[in-house]
Amino acid sequence: MLASNYAFATGKIRALEPHILDATDVERMVSAPDFETAFKVLNDTDYADNLLDIQPINYRDALRADYKQLYRMLKKIIPDQNFFKFLYLKRDFLNLRILFKAKYHNINEVDEMLDHETVYQPEHLKEFVLNKIDLGLDDDIKKVILKADRKFALRSEPDYIDSRLTYLLFELEGKLIKKIKNKFVTGLYKLLIDQANILSFLRATRLKLSKDRLKQNLIYGGNIEASDLEEVYGKSNEELMKILGKQYDKIVSEQCDKYCQSDLLYIFEKSLEDFLIRYLQKAKSIAYGPEIVLAYYFAKRNAVRNIRIIMTGKLNDMPVEEIKTTLRQTY
Repeated sequence: MLASNYAFATGKIRALEPHILDATDVERMVSAPDFETAFKVLNDTDYADNLLDIQPINYRDALRADYKQLYRMLKKIIPDQNFFKFLYLKRDFLNLRILFKAKYHNINEVDEMLDHETVYQPEHLKEFVLNKIDLGLDDDIKKVILKADRKFALRSEPDYIDSRLTYLLFELEGKLIKKIKNKFVTGLYKLLIDQANILSFLRATRLKLSKDRLKQNLIYGGNIEASDLEEVYGKSNEELMKILGKQYDKIVSEQCDKYCQSDLLYIFEKSLEDFLIRYLQKAKSIAYGPEIVLAYYFAKRNAVRNIRIIMTGKLNDMPVEEIKTTLRQTY
């Protein structure tokens, strides 16, 4: 689809971008003397219209209301259904995780666990997964469900369900990427695969899993060849750092080195997510197109994560510096 078709969406988002939670807002929240004062900072952001009659302890209600607004807006202004699917498909797969675990582990009453800001109606997914009743799902998601069900009929450990559905998510997203035909969106997709594979590699190393177990969890199609990760598995950390150095900047390489020394995986995971934000910031210099929508969507997700980190820290009286070590880079 032509970038010019996103002219209206770009104009809408450019008007909203200045109100996204920024570095100044984050610093004010972190430096606030208490939980209630940190909450008040949100009145100066795009969450303000959802804070009426909300008590600080219920701040998550405001975040949920804002996310619903974002969903409705993007569904209305995005001209390409394949691109909308790409943004929200992950939430459908979170629902599929819940539904397949319910099916194979006899869990009842899952309705309240399901997300509703999704591509597919959760009720439709539920009926097809549990009862094979089709209420209007398209062939793409039905094929995924049937393929997954055949696997889970033979093996249904919760972690296997998670890893298999992650693989199928990227596979389906890959099909959407080919239809979207946008270099920037494809670039982000490849970075998400790299991030998933690197974390799978590091977790497998920590758990001392076999190379075959690692191969089962690796996704193909990223910037980093899955075979390259397989090749260095079980070898020195320097071998992994050589691979990362070819695809990532100095900041990520330094954090990987620190991880190898400290074994604090969450710090390195944060550096990978920060790298995604730095990639998305390139959209600020693009006139119009899906790039602007993509960056805004991930910026909003990133803001929610930072708010939750700060508010949880404040609620538990965490030191300011400790909170800061877990915060993501702002857009």
